[in-house]
Amino acid sequence: MAAFIRAAELDVPELAVLGHSWGGMIAAGLPAAGIRPRTLILLDPPHLTLERLRALTESPTEQLYASPEAALAAIRAENPTWSEGDVDAKAAGLTRFSPEGVLAVLLENGAWDAGLASLAAPAAAGIPTWYVIGEWHAGGLIPGHAVSRLAARVGREHVLTIAGGPHSPQRTHP
Repeated sequence: MAAFIRAAELDVPELAVLGHSWGGMIAAGLPAAGIRPRTLILLDPPHLTLERLRALTESPTEQLYASPEAALAAIRAENPTWSEGDVDAKAAGLTRFSPEGVLAVLLENGAWDAGLASLAAPAAAGIPTWYVIGEWHAGGLIPGHAVSRLAARVGREHVLTIAGGPHSPQRTHP
């Protein structure tokens, strides 16, 4: 991501970066890679144990579908409140990925910490960082006990919880 930002000549003082889910954890690592955004916004980056990550891989809808039609039907049934655009995007993704690659990312990197270790790096000091999170009981991927750790790192006023929001609150709570 840092190489792309440099190649696209986006490494400018006004750069603001928003990363969702694992992308939030990647965004949190940008300062250590030499990219200092004006602002970092981390949208529900997972704070999960390896056991919870393994459980995600066993979800019946999180699989490689042979056809877009099968993926569309499964995603619509599982997410009735999503817009058609979001259903289409998720279904397209579920027909174009490497199961081995996904399993390697999820299960061979240890527990996920919502980017906290990256934000502890000296290079991240002074970069305003915001966590925008869903609620655990609604499908968010940051359990309640971890929210205080986020607040300790970025400041309580920089942790925004979307009431009733799931892991992808931009889909259901715009």
